[in-house]
This record gives sequence, C-alpha cells and structure tokens, in this order.
Amino acid sequence: MKFLKYILVWIPVILIASFIFGFSAQDGEESGHLSHKVAVCVADVTANLNLIEDSDQARNSLVSNIEYPIRKCAHMTEYAVLTLSIFIALAVCGLKSHKRYIFSFVLTVLFASSDEFHQRFVPGRCGTYKDVLVDSIGALLCLLILFLINRIINKRKVTKEI
Repeated sequence: MKFLKYILVWIPVILIASFIFGFSAQDGEESGHLSHKVAVCVADVTANLNLIEDSDQARNSLVSNIEYPIRKCAHMTEYAVLTLSIFIALAVCGLKSHKRYIFSFVLTVLFASSDEFHQRFVPGRCGTYKDVLVDSIGALLCLLILFLINRIINKRKVTKEI
C-alpha cells in the first residue's frame, strides 16, 4: 500500500511535466499566438476599466509591450507549479527538509534544460539558456515561498509550545 502511495504522488508531477512538454511541442506561430491572445485580453480589460485610452493604437501598443513579459511569467508559473508538485512528492516519499529544496530545484532545472533542448527540434522554436534561467527563477520563487511558509508554521509551533 505504501508503494502505491509513492507512485500516486508522482502522478501530478508527470501530468504537469506533460502539460509543459505539450506547450513546448507547439510550433513557434502557435505558441506566440497563445501569449498574444492573453495580451489582447489584458488590453481589452484595461481599456474597459479606463486604465488606458480605448483606441486600437493604445491597445496594440499595450499588447506589444506586455506580450513578452506574459510569456516569461507563464514560463515561471509553469515551473513553479512543477517545483511545488516535485516538492510535495519528495515530502511524501520522506526526503528530509533541506534535501527536498535542493532536489526539487535540481529536478526542475534538469527538466527545464531538457525541455529547451526539445524545443530546438520544434519548427519555429529555439531552446535558450535564458528560458532555463527564467524557469529556474520560477522554481526558486516557489521554493522561497515554501521556505517562508515553513518558517511561519514552525514559529507558531514553537510559540504554542511555550
């Protein structure tokens, strides 16, 4: 039964990695279209909230300015979620606290590197070290948040014991 638990806890990791791999398998045009659609939605919302001028020029300008950051934030978010799922799986498998942080980060960076290598074979895409760095920042931010949450929980436990 314990063995089954150890296998089941890795299913979210595999699903998230597959999700990321699927996005990476999209050709350059298809991938760019997705972030462009998100940028257009953001521009529409900001125009409707009167945060920008409600004109095609203002919307197009905003879209062109935020499309790249949206793409990179999506990278960081995907890899933060992957890191979280790895961290949880390692915790369930009984890996000690400090090793969980290290192994979660290393496994995420290895996957990010292999994913960027994979993109070199997808038409219109290219794997870059910069994207591995962006993915790694997403992993680090996730681990930093987990560390801070862990510190807060441990401080509360100590306070209650006193």
